[in-house]
Amino acid sequence: MEDNKIIDLLDIRVQADGQEIKFFDSEVYNYNVEIAKGAAIPTLSVISDKEAVITQGNPATVTVGGKTYTFNFVEN
Repeated sequence: MEDNKIIDLLDIRVQADGQEIKFFDSEVYNYNVEIAKGAAIPTLSVISDKEAVITQGNPATVTVGGKTYTFNFVEN
């Protein structure tokens, strides 16, 4: 099972405004991402060999391989 998780982590990389989200874990489905007060909501992108569907906004969602990840952007 641990091998599958490592493969998933290598196969899916989520980025916000071109910067990789370092804490992304393919087994965690909800994230709170801190952004600077007054900052624009980042645009998400995915690097993966699997097809990805992204819904931008707040919250934003990323669906890859039948799994949906939700990203809530919270001002710090």
